[in-house]
Amino acid sequence: MQKKIELNNEYREFVVSEGGGTSCLGYDVVYSQTMELAKRLRERGIPALNPSKDGVGTLKQYELYQSLFDLYRKVPDITTWFDARTSAAVQQALETLRTNRHKVRIFYGDTSTGRSWLDVTDVIGRLGRSGGPMKVPLLMVDKQGGAALLTHCVVRLVDLTTGHDAYRHPMFHTPAMLLEKADSEDRKRGYTHSVRTENRHRDMELARNFRSEKAAVRWMDFMSGEVHSLRQPRLAHAA
Repeated sequence: MQKKIELNNEYREFVVSEGGGTSCLGYDVVYSQTMELAKRLRERGIPALNPSKDGVGTLKQYELYQSLFDLYRKVPDITTWFDARTSAAVQQALETLRTNRHKVRIFYGDTSTGRSWLDVTDVIGRLGRSGGPMKVPLLMVDKQGGAALLTHCVVRLVDLTTGHDAYRHPMFHTPAMLLEKADSEDRKRGYTHSVRTENRHRDMELARNFRSEKAAVRWMDFMSGEVHSLRQPRLAHAA
């Protein structure tokens, strides 16, 4: 069955239909991957032009991406594949953590401001790589497999084996958090405390309810990076 490519401008993604299945690939992802493909091919002596920024979201750019990928899959490249938007410092830190087999905690966020997104799932594990021509970094959270990293959205990497930062965005910070008593309706459901966090509009909004003040404080400490386990108590600083 011939591959069919359609544009979904509302969600800014290519819709690819082939062999009875459908997949989606974002316009910006295709652009950044095409940039990386062109760079890697040129490094190996294969002529390749960069995609045009004006061509983002066009069928012509998807066709360029596909043609460069077809060339690249024939190249014996064993290096790790990073999104072209990933900084050199993050790439180096991730590779060091992977080769050393160290356990890591990943903070995702806005790389223009350093603001953490306060992710709590799929952020702790050891690093591996996928198979295939594009060997993307994976976070191995268990023996069953791992999730692909959003390497271009990393704002902090903590080496949990050593306890030190492997990478920290110069402006890394977490949103303001506010601990308060749960409201009357939530108390009826067994919650005692709640935590509000500052959103990107500077408004404080409810993040989570908790069944004890201790659990709420532990969650805040985890999110701020003071501890790296929701079961780990925060250590008092020496005077």
